[in-house]
Amino acid sequence: MKLDQDIKLNIIKCVLVTGLFFLAIPNVFANTTLPHLLKFGDNLIQVKQQLSKECETLTEQKLPRLLSVASENQSLIKCQGFEYLGSRHSIELMFSDNQLDVIQILGTAAEYDDLLNLLKQEYGTPSHSSENVVYYQSLGISVRTQPHNITFVSERLVREYSRFVNGIK
Repeated sequence: MKLDQDIKLNIIKCVLVTGLFFLAIPNVFANTTLPHLLKFGDNLIQVKQQLSKECETLTEQKLPRLLSVASENQSLIKCQGFEYLGSRHSIELMFSDNQLDVIQILGTAAEYDDLLNLLKQEYGTPSHSSENVVYYQSLGISVRTQPHNITFVSERLVREYSRFVNGIK
């Protein structure tokens, strides 16, 4: 059992190093656990092309404007079967005015403890922590338990997302 946990942690570390290498985002938002295919600010068409090879199914829908960073429109891409940390997950990507702003990886209950340990090891104490959410504001990363997911937000959305996270009990 301990060997399985060590293997899992090593896989996560490899994914993180690979992700950090491929992301090449010039600030702290080049963070751990962010899937290396995705970069904030990428446009919807570009991301759909990248994900078409990675997802079992890929759908797009228009959304009402939910985020303040959207002046014209918002869209959501849903991808089923995306491989993340060695398991297949559903992911949702939100675009504001054709720019990627939110990446949400759903169904991360199995990775929950490993994600928290890794974030704590890499970045120390989170800025907000409760039984339902752990949030690293400077990175724009939250790990939630209700429902289990990990969310990454773009730098331009951190302030707004922080207000949302602070409202989670």
